[in-house]
Amino acid sequence: MDPWYYLDLETIIKDNDDETLELNEICSMYPDGSWALDSGEYDGYIIFRDENYKSIEFNNTTKILTCVSPNIVNKFTLHISQSC
Repeated sequence: MDPWYYLDLETIIKDNDDETLELNEICSMYPDGSWALDSGEYDGYIIFRDENYKSIEFNNTTKILTCVSPNIVNKFTLHISQSC
């Protein structure tokens, strides 16, 4: 299972042959559970919360998701709360 499955990410990334790439094709995963999606060398974006980003990185130590577009850097913190 992809580690970003709960984020509802979409992609409009094309390779040099104009084929649509899946997110797992631009993913790097690390032993500590962190991961990164980077579309920098391709045309298109990763879509999260109706924003287009060139890269999204999750730091499993800090639980911070960093989303980067050409003009914006947005950071989100993962919080898990107990339900009643």
